[in-house]
Amino acid sequence: MRAQLAVWNAGTAAIAVGVPAGLTPLTAAGGALLVAGLLLFALALRAMERRSLQRAPWAARWYRAAACSLAVGAGLGPLIAAGVPWPHGSLLAAHLVLNVGGWFGTAIVGTLHTLYPSLLATRLRHPRLQPVAFGAWTAGIATLAAGSAWDADAAAVAGWALLLAAAAVLLGNLAASARAAERRPTAAVIVGAGQALLVSALALGLAVTIASGAGAALVGPHRVAVGALAVGGWVALTVAGSMLHLLALMARVRRLDRPAARPAERVPVLASGAVVAGAAALAAARLWDADGPATVAGAVLAVGLAVLGVRIALLAIRAVRVAPLRL
Repeated sequence: MRAQLAVWNAGTAAIAVGVPAGLTPLTAAGGALLVAGLLLFALALRAMERRSLQRAPWAARWYRAAACSLAVGAGLGPLIAAGVPWPHGSLLAAHLVLNVGGWFGTAIVGTLHTLYPSLLATRLRHPRLQPVAFGAWTAGIATLAAGSAWDADAAAVAGWALLLAAAAVLLGNLAASARAAERRPTAAVIVGAGQALLVSALALGLAVTIASGAGAALVGPHRVAVGALAVGGWVALTVAGSMLHLLALMARVRRLDRPAARPAERVPVLASGAVVAGAAALAAARLWDADGPATVAGAVLAVGLAVLGVRIALLAIRAVRVAPLRL
């Protein structure tokens, strides 16, 4: 774990500095460090599987698929940074698909099949739908990346459609789990709202691709609208809700003799509502090229995210203060 943290953060910092500064060797070194981090991650995952007293094969499949996506996406990064000519399509669009949708997205969608039921203190309502979501999501990432790289409109449309189908299956499964639960805590409400924004982002990406061609939703003029829903909405709310749950649980587990802290329910819910409204309004404003409304919507989104960030920071401080933190 220490080795993963070291090479991953060093690689990220090298790329963050190397790309804007035009330092190709530094960028390449950062990419190599990220690949090394992936190898360490694979070894750690294998070791955990061998030590585990129970088997969770689907969870491991999601994480392996995510790692494969990043391995390919990270390989494209140095080519893009070096300005290697590619007349067939957009390597940047393929890079975004593999890194954001493939690495980060696959890990999130896979984790939610286990995490979301735990938020509700229940089980996944329809476990047989998980292979359907896995197949559609991974096939969608591969098809969309290929369609973007080779400017193949049909493949790009098929990729967006597969991702949308996977997100719809996921949302339906999580909604069924929520209906079967006895209570719906704040974290579950926030994470659930994020999944609705995922479906909206993918539907918008599909519509933009049909109208404007492969890569248009990722590197075209409507990329901000898609990004507002996908990153500012879905990713942000999913991560925020998960952190609110896990940090409170961390504080409780580390000191069982202390009562579990109950977060302020209303404030995080209102903040998540601001994120949903801000992301949706920002996407709509960018679609219509309305700069004034876009500024207001962006401010609403930023305020909602800031409130959630402050709440997460307070929970993190409380969790660390409960007992010494060692790694």
